[in-house]
Amino acid sequence: MDDNQELIHNFKQMINRAMHDAKYAHNLIFDEKKTSIAIAYLNSSIAKFSASEALCYAHFDDLYRIEIEKFFHQFHVFSDEMLTNIRTDHSHQWSGIEYDRLIELYEDSPLHD
Repeated sequence: MDDNQELIHNFKQMINRAMHDAKYAHNLIFDEKKTSIAIAYLNSSIAKFSASEALCYAHFDDLYRIEIEKFFHQFHVFSDEMLTNIRTDHSHQWSGIEYDRLIELYEDSPLHD
């Protein structure tokens, strides 16, 4: 595997791990007894997304695509929505809607195999 292919492979793996944690955060947030666990998974996902974004911009020519930028943006919308709803003790209906949008972008992106 050449350096560029390895970079792309590692980038996709990091995104997949971030999405795995986002999925757990989303699934757990609907159980009030597991809010702290959902927050832990969301925090882990945010860290992995931040690292992925940094890697994307550090290797802009190799990794950047407009659909990836939209995907990163939607993750921020989802995570902000989830944290706002936790902070304000509101329903997570919109957390679910924003998560569904994130999944759509992920599945339509070159990141999803």
